[in-house]
Amino acid sequence: MDTYKDTTLKRHKTEPDILDITKIDWKYKLLAFIGIITTCFLLVTGVAIFHDYRNTLMKNQQDQLLLMAKTLSRNMSADMDNYIRELGFFSSIVGDDSNDAILKEYLDMELDCAVNVFIEDSAGQILKSALPMNIAYAEVSEGEDASIGDMTLYGLQKISDVGNGITIWQGKRAEGNVLVFKKRLSSEIIFDTDGVAIMPVYVGFVIDEDRYYEDVVADTHIGTNGYIVVKNSGNLMLMHPSKEQWGIKVISGRMEMFPDLDYQSLERLLEKQNHGEEGVADYYSYWWMEEGVPRVRKISGYSPVKIGEDFWIVSAVVDYDDYYKPILEGFQGIILVSLGILLVFIFAFVGIFKLIFVNNRASREINYLKNLNEVLEEMHRSENAIAHQQRLQIMGTMTGGIAHEFNNFLTPIMGHAELLMMSLPEDSDEYDSAKEILLASEKAKDVVHQMSAMSRKNVETVFRNLDAEKLVNRFFRMAESICPENVEVRKQKNVEEEYILGNSTQINQVLLNITVNGIQAMRERENGILGLKAYTMNQTDIKIKEMSKDSLFKKYLVFEISDNGTGMSKKVRKQIFEPFYTTKKPGEGTGLGLSLAEQIVEEHKGIIHIDTEIGKGTTFYVYFPVVEVQNAASAEHDEINVIVVDDNHKILSLLKDGLNARPSINAVMCDSAESLHDALKDMTPDIVLIDESVGNNSGIEIFMSELNDNSTALKMIMADAIDREIVDAKKRGLINGYMEKPVSEAEIIKLAEQIVRNITNLNEL
Repeated sequence: MDTYKDTTLKRHKTEPDILDITKIDWKYKLLAFIGIITTCFLLVTGVAIFHDYRNTLMKNQQDQLLLMAKTLSRNMSADMDNYIRELGFFSSIVGDDSNDAILKEYLDMELDCAVNVFIEDSAGQILKSALPMNIAYAEVSEGEDASIGDMTLYGLQKISDVGNGITIWQGKRAEGNVLVFKKRLSSEIIFDTDGVAIMPVYVGFVIDEDRYYEDVVADTHIGTNGYIVVKNSGNLMLMHPSKEQWGIKVISGRMEMFPDLDYQSLERLLEKQNHGEEGVADYYSYWWMEEGVPRVRKISGYSPVKIGEDFWIVSAVVDYDDYYKPILEGFQGIILVSLGILLVFIFAFVGIFKLIFVNNRASREINYLKNLNEVLEEMHRSENAIAHQQRLQIMGTMTGGIAHEFNNFLTPIMGHAELLMMSLPEDSDEYDSAKEILLASEKAKDVVHQMSAMSRKNVETVFRNLDAEKLVNRFFRMAESICPENVEVRKQKNVEEEYILGNSTQINQVLLNITVNGIQAMRERENGILGLKAYTMNQTDIKIKEMSKDSLFKKYLVFEISDNGTGMSKKVRKQIFEPFYTTKKPGEGTGLGLSLAEQIVEEHKGIIHIDTEIGKGTTFYVYFPVVEVQNAASAEHDEINVIVVDDNHKILSLLKDGLNARPSINAVMCDSAESLHDALKDMTPDIVLIDESVGNNSGIEIFMSELNDNSTALKMIMADAIDREIVDAKKRGLINGYMEKPVSEAEIIKLAEQIVRNITNLNEL
């Protein structure tokens, strides 16, 4: 009884296990079936991908092969055209005995693979030759060619008829193969003194074909065994790595050398090439230069060489396996790597699956923290950027205000200095002191201008008529002040009353930059010499390649800056104006100085030229165009009426004293738009100068409201810095021009004198 119970319990326990095993077997069978279907699909997909991959790569390789053939064919076509042009040139001079020395010198230089130039009659007799030469038109055996002279041509055969009486021949000489270009000079028959007909006459131009092949073709390498072959339209081999095949027919000539080979595939290739078109084709041929002449599958990219009415064929040949095997091996490698990765993935899948949940949770937390960190960093960067922009705005505002106040300080300084100079004798010490004050004030004015440029956008570079003599003297003084003790300065000036249109600060920046470079080049010399010259030259006397023949300027101011330093090589000379290029040690230079100098000179319509030699030094030539100042005949003008509008009473008082000291000027000072309105009722002004800001109004607004378009007065704005609004106002005709503050009475007086001299175009002042 107990035994029966035990057996029954065991049966009940094992039946569910049998059911579970059955269910598991069906799962494995389903997974196996899915795996088989997936494997088949992957195999089919892999084959399709391989075919697409192979075809794409083969197409790319064939395109590269065709591109190589096209490049060579175009180069050869250009070379052949050049030889034909040279043949035409020789045809025009070879008959003149006075040109023999020129021809011999040309041939001695061995340019363009040239060997000789000759004249022959229709019978092949040499009538004249630049170098001694004979032509053997009879057949020459292999044993006889060694006894032929160096300049004897033999084995000539015509390979192309270009047209217009020009033919191309291929032949040999003792040193190798040659190409001969012939041109028929005349179709008439003439007779020499012995009554022998010597016409028609041909001019021949001999080219070293071996050298041309080495220069143009031989260096082109394709695959492991690839090569370049050139043939003419009649399937005659012109160039081939095996020189034994030069001058033989592609099919018949090789049949004589290798009679037992199959040439059908090669014949089909030649049929395609003889149409004179480019293309790519694969065919079966042989490695002609290998022992046993093995049969291989090749790819040919071919392109025609157009030569007049005829053509040659350039064929780039490569072993098919050179392209196919790397593709196959690469794809096999990809498959093996993919299988390895798949196996690793399968083995690792079970373990990775257990970690997915934990990793996902950790990944979400990490991404959250990462995004939070990025947001915080971005906020921090934005806060820093905003703070930086605010600081820049504050600095710009402060700089503009400081510049304005400095101009107000400088105006009375410059004005009183000029008044002192007018009242003092020129040979007195007080006059020199007043002049030094004026010069220092002008320098401070330049500094203020640079400061004001930092406080505005769209900075405009202001060009003025600059006195060349003053510019040269200032540059010479500044150059002398920066020269060390080991450098001697040699100055030479030959400048008359000339003017150039430009910005003095930028021009001094260019000249000092070049001077500093010259001084640094003489650091190692104990007796350095810095040469500074300034002179004028007519445009027709300037013989440098940088000078355009179409230049509108007739005369140039030339700054010549030379040193006896280390000099520059040709490579450095070519790169010296490139941005960030420097020959100095790290930390000593940025490579921007000469690049900026060239840019500034070009903006001034000028030119920089360099003469340099290693070990002897460098000379910079900087050319600035001289402008012509047109002065008309003096016109009668009793008095010039000037109105100055400014809300600074000190400046008005100073200008009034200085201007009214001149008997030819009647100056009225106004401190508001209302006082200007009243002044215009009492007088008709010749010049009206208004500050850029008067009270709550801008100077341009005052011009628009108080002076209509019918006014003949010269309308000028006085500004701390020239901005876009002022430039646009001038373009629109609201004002005639602008003057940068501080404005002195001397500048206003000069303007009035120009009106008295009746200068024709006031807008250009």
